[in-house]
Amino acid sequence: MRGAVMILGSAAMFGLAVGSGLSSRRPPAPPPATVADDWQSPHASSGTVVIPRGWQGHFFTDGDVAGKSLNFLVDTGATTVALSKAQARSVGVDTDQLTYDRQMQTASGTVTAAAVTLPRLRIGDIQLLNVQATVLDTPNDIALLGESFLGRIDQVSISGDRMTLTKL
Repeated sequence: MRGAVMILGSAAMFGLAVGSGLSSRRPPAPPPATVADDWQSPHASSGTVVIPRGWQGHFFTDGDVAGKSLNFLVDTGATTVALSKAQARSVGVDTDQLTYDRQMQTASGTVTAAAVTLPRLRIGDIQLLNVQATVLDTPNDIALLGESFLGRIDQVSISGDRMTLTKL
């Protein structure tokens, strides 16, 4: 039964028809070819990322959301990945359709935020799907890589001036 669930899930993901509507005269069309770009692969990926300590002792890393580049401050104290409205728009989120109904406590005080799910978030070789995030109603210039991403990593460690993220 588990195999059937996985097949139906894959069919739904690729937008294929499932059920009695398929013709018995010809086989169903194959799923669309996977695009070669890594960020478009339809699965999470494992890997190890080493992040050097940067400005004022913080850890900064480049990453991308659905193929759009962003710079992140790694924040182990942040509950979720957090983006400003401008950053969210730059990665394809329609910020005008969001409901800003959450109060978030930040280092700068309390801000209003909206919940979103990012389809893909990649840091180095590590790619996760469906990452919970918040869009802050503030003009932050750096995105936060919080626990909604870090909590799904198998190991996060700091040794000297290096943070290592490992996803098995």
